[in-house]
Amino acid sequence: GQEASSIEFTGEQIDISQTREVCLPLLSGVETPHILFDILRSGTAPKITVGFKSKEIRHLFNAENLFINGCAEAATVKIPHIPVIVDNASGCAEMKDGMLSIYPEGGRVGKTIVTGGTLDINLIHHHAVPFSGRFPLKVDLSEVPQTLISILPRTVLAREMSKISGLTGRADAVLELNQTQAHKEIDVKVTAKNIEAIGNYQRLPLPVRIDGGDFLLDKSKIVLNNLSGALGSSRISNFNADFDTRGSVPMNIKNMAATIILEQVPPLVKLFPGAREKLAPLKDLSGIMDINNFGVEGPMFSPNLWQIRMTGQMNKGAVIFSDNTQG
Repeated sequence: GQEASSIEFTGEQIDISQTREVCLPLLSGVETPHILFDILRSGTAPKITVGFKSKEIRHLFNAENLFINGCAEAATVKIPHIPVIVDNASGCAEMKDGMLSIYPEGGRVGKTIVTGGTLDINLIHHHAVPFSGRFPLKVDLSEVPQTLISILPRTVLAREMSKISGLTGRADAVLELNQTQAHKEIDVKVTAKNIEAIGNYQRLPLPVRIDGGDFLLDKSKIVLNNLSGALGSSRISNFNADFDTRGSVPMNIKNMAATIILEQVPPLVKLFPGAREKLAPLKDLSGIMDINNFGVEGPMFSPNLWQIRMTGQMNKGAVIFSDNTQG
């Protein structure tokens, strides 16, 4: 039988950016190293083995015959197809049968810390480069709107993220990315918990604070579970809702409890169609309203189609109309 052909290099303390500069001109006709070095841009490999192995020498440099084993430190890793770069990354990688698997042990994307994960990239599918990644993160929320806008441009989510300002806070999250075909939108899934956030959202007239609950973004679906926090000085708890960012953006706020500071109600009234006219004679609101259960269902951006339900009671307060009658 025919002997397999192979070529193998082993190196220690390899400078990745220098290797890139040397290898790419030598392998100018081979696409795989270009994709590889676009992903792995700089850093040091304490020990790495790279080679090609094939049964036929004429196919030796085909992508599926490249194998790699090694680890890297202080590396810069570019996630394929999206404008996300992981800096100061450490971890190991292996490649066989055209599949590059990267196992980060740490790194940073801006102020967000990557604590582990996997990134699998299929280098055989030329021009498409299907990939999947899963990364647990300690998230700095100040950078999240811009990151999601860059990953999901021209989407409803990107538009709404652009309406968030002054966001600060942190969360524990897992980011999952999948692309199976060329020119197809990347599937993005984000799960987050232990959320602590303060910020402003243009559609709400008061600052928002979140201090607990879970968040899920899965493709076009957003689910909020058991969120707690505040809108202005009014306390909110047990907020459960889901949204679909496609079509008319159906929204279902299943339930929410709140302690509403009535002085803050007037700016909130404009969120609800018809309420402003009904409350026009109001001259003075004071006190507290306890809302036991509040729900809204309908297209998010068509308030006139919302179905609203609410139960609650006034808790020490006064409602005075312009003719000085009390409600």
